[in-house]
Amino acid sequence: MRQRLLCLIISTIINTFVCQAQQLGKLSHFTSISTANGVLNTAVNAITQDGEGYYWFATDNGLCRYDGAQITKFKNKPNDSTSIPNNKVLDLVTDSNGVVWLATEKGIASFDSEHNHFIQYHSKNKNNINQHVTAIKVFDTMIWYITTNELCCINSITRKTQCFQVPFPLLNNNQYIYSMDIDKQGRIWLCTNGFLYNYDTKTAKFTEISVYSAIIKKNKDQFISTYYSDLKGIWFGTVNGKVYHYTFSTNTLDQI
Repeated sequence: MRQRLLCLIISTIINTFVCQAQQLGKLSHFTSISTANGVLNTAVNAITQDGEGYYWFATDNGLCRYDGAQITKFKNKPNDSTSIPNNKVLDLVTDSNGVVWLATEKGIASFDSEHNHFIQYHSKNKNNINQHVTAIKVFDTMIWYITTNELCCINSITRKTQCFQVPFPLLNNNQYIYSMDIDKQGRIWLCTNGFLYNYDTKTAKFTEISVYSAIIKKNKDQFISTYYSDLKGIWFGTVNGKVYHYTFSTNTLDQI
């Protein structure tokens, strides 16, 4: 009797899960949005959602905003500072106030939804190479971004901009910042084409992570393309498919 009751209970549970899975399958579907729908380019570099619920797509040929039905396109207009700085949009981020910020090959900008236009920001260094912004991140009220050889930030409230020169040991034209990320403690990680640095926003100091710099110097394919931080350390994913974990407390690096 007990065995029959147990079998009945198990059978009921299984049938319930099957029914739920089938119902979920009916409700779940993918929607494809492409150049046929108005996306400006097949290369989508970043996606974010603003405070009003719109989705934004960064492409190699402009910026797109999607409202769930239609796409609005934004492109650079020469001599118009209220347009996007450049059509090659490389990264996007949304700040704590729901404002969208974008990184382009010629500076960054934020979207002013009230006036339906963009506000452009540029490095004080007017050399075109230093306007090339490859990554942009947000932490608290600060918007952090990297140019070819600078780490910069903008206060999203005051809109004050600051830039910090990365301490490349060898100052030559071949030195550049490859990627950036911010860990859960607000520390900024910078991978250059020869060194890995950590920037402490509290002390305003750069620290070289020598255990990883040694790897980069031996193999240029070890450039970091993606990061993920946990409570004990930070994970690195490289352009050639390798994964490392750096432990804060012991200053050690392990390849996975």
